Amino acid sequence: MIKKISAILLIVILISSLFFRNTFFRLYDGFRSAQISKEREKYYVIKDGSQITDITEILISDKTIPADLKQPLISGERRIVIFKYPSDSQIVAGYLSYLTKGTHPVMIFLRGGNGYYGIMRPNNRFSFLKGYNVVGTLYRGNIYGGQDEFGGADIQDVENLLKYFPKLEAFSHIKLPLPYVMMGGSRGAMEMFISLSRSNYIKSRVNNAISVSGNIDLNISMKNRAEMRYLFESQFKNSQSKSFEEWIKSRNPVDNAENLSKSLKVLLIYGAADNRVSLEEQQSFKRALDKEGIVSQLIVVPGANHGLDNNYKDLERIVINFMR
Repeated sequence: MIKKISAILLIVILISSLFFRNTFFRLYDGFRSAQISKEREKYYVIKDGSQITDITEILISDKTIPADLKQPLISGERRIVIFKYPSDSQIVAGYLSYLTKGTHPVMIFLRGGNGYYGIMRPNNRFSFLKGYNVVGTLYRGNIYGGQDEFGGADIQDVENLLKYFPKLEAFSHIKLPLPYVMMGGSRGAMEMFISLSRSNYIKSRVNNAISVSGNIDLNISMKNRAEMRYLFESQFKNSQSKSFEEWIKSRNPVDNAENLSKSLKVLLIYGAADNRVSLEEQQSFKRALDKEGIVSQLIVVPGANHGLDNNYKDLERIVINFMR
């Protein structure tokens, strides 16, 4: 009898492991990424009480950073500054990667993840996008406290980032000319499209939006990933919202496409080997954009994973071609 029960349990475990295989892998990768993200907090901490500081030399001397993510700094092509800026009653961390010669267009980069999870170095691959000065935010809910509401009040962190540009210009002695391009990765794509649907200030300053592995249909995301439903439900329980459906709808890009500017041009980039966000999400949002008459393009990169880690050159080429 005991052997029979053990055999049944073993079969159940095997079937479960096969069925939830991708979920297990994603959770394991997420756990590792969370540990790495927390370690990257140190790059954004300003210790002398100022609001903005140049950390180029610190990054160059950091032996844990790959050589290719230092080269533009070593050559003098770029410099990196970190800053903290006010957003409502919160303080939020951000960074600027700027080209030292000439005037260049601005790319506003919105990170993925939430809280500490997903924090990138200020000198990440996206911050070295060819020909662009790149400004990024970490949102509230990590280094300087506050609560990341995953598309709630943290949307204000995007608008207030743009309003902080004059101080960045004064510190770095460069121009951050209009109009801006905005790029969002994973959750950052959601943050991007919701900010572009809610804020007239952002609408008037951003004319191109680029989604990379975008989390842009939350209902499909919940359907395909049990851990995303758990995350959303946890966030909802900590909110003041009375309806989970309305909580989702208020921050779901598909449901807010009608509020985007009709003149916005949208590029959706997706890695065919992405195990976190589905192509179905991209296609769903593309249909929503088409319905609103918003010019958009969906490009699938063969073999690329969620972060397009090994396909950055492909991504850069696609972005530059789109902007041309």
